[in-house]
Parts: sequence; structure tokens; C-alpha cells
Amino acid sequence: MTRLPLTGVILVLALLFGRASAGQELPATKVVEDFWEMETQGGRLTTDGWNAASRFFIRMHVEGPSPGRTIHVIRNGRDDRVSETVRTETWTEVLVNTNQVGEIDSKLHFTPSPKSGPYGVKLLRGPDLTFHLVLTDKQWLVGPDGVRQNGAAKPAQWLIDCDRDDLWINQNVAIRYVTELRDRSADATIRRNADDTLAKLRNMQ
Repeated sequence: MTRLPLTGVILVLALLFGRASAGQELPATKVVEDFWEMETQGGRLTTDGWNAASRFFIRMHVEGPSPGRTIHVIRNGRDDRVSETVRTETWTEVLVNTNQVGEIDSKLHFTPSPKSGPYGVKLLRGPDLTFHLVLTDKQWLVGPDGVRQNGAAKPAQWLIDCDRDDLWINQNVAIRYVTELRDRSADATIRRNADDTLAKLRNMQ
């Protein structure tokens, strides 16, 4: 029988330990980071993307991206900060500090974010978005057909327990989104709003 040298044994043990660790749950901050990356790239703007995003949640709404939802637009770049603020063994609060530039409504009208707060305080960035997560072995995924599956026992994992029905996308995604909706619309008001919104978003880049 071939014997591994000591260094080989150590390497094998390290690989096995690494695989065991990889089988453990992702840190709560990593779950939020992965969700935020998907979200800001426009992942939930489509029904398929909305359903697929259920993997981050314990139990997500199934109605999909409603046309009436306000869409929050954040500045391009990867300067958002994710931090854990409070936690117990099975519950935690994670904050995402982002840089919102404005909002797009159902008529494709863009409203810029205020540049100052109460008493004239200058707003440099924000807001802070709060995510609550729990360590759980149950999850109700939404299938490709939009039907919520039965909660099944799984290895414990950190999952977001708030619905987060609001949508957050970056400027580049917002420009593509507004352009597509404008080109498909025959409504003169929506097309006019879209042109104005696109001009503002491009001017902010």
C-alpha cells in the first residue's frame, strides 16, 4: 500500500476539512451580498428572476414584479457596504448602506433623491436598508411556474425573513429598463417621461 508523506496527509485533511466547512451555512452577510448583487443587476425585474430569487428568502411573495411598484435606483459602482449589526445564534440583522439617486414610478417618471435632510443637513449617501435573517432548516421556494413549494427540511442556512417587495437597481440597469419599456409603449405620456428619465440618468453617470 502506498503511504502518503506527512505533507500529503496534511493536505488531504485540509481538503476534507475545507469541504466540510463548505457544507456549512453561508454567513448571513454573504447571503445578503449575493442577493444585493443579483437585485441591483435587475434580477427581479422579470417573473423568472423574481421566482428564482426565492432561494434567498424563507417565504417570498409569489405575485412577481408588479408594474405598479416604485423602483429605487442606486449609483453605479460597487461601493455599497454590508455589515452585521446585531445577532443571536439563530437571528441576525444585516444593513446595506447604499447610494440612492432617485426613484422610477409606474409611468416611468424619475424623482431624484433629496440632497438635504431636516434642518438643511447635506445627505452624502443612503439609505441604510435593514435585512433580518434567521438560521433555519425550512424554506418555501417558488418554482419556475410561480407556484410556492412546500417547506422542506434542509440543512440549516441563513435566509432573509422579510419580503423586500421593493426593487433596487443600478443606473445602467435602469437605463436599459426604461428604454425597453419606452420602446414597447404607445402611450405618449410614458414615452415623454421615459425620455426625460433617460436624460437625467445619463447625466448622473
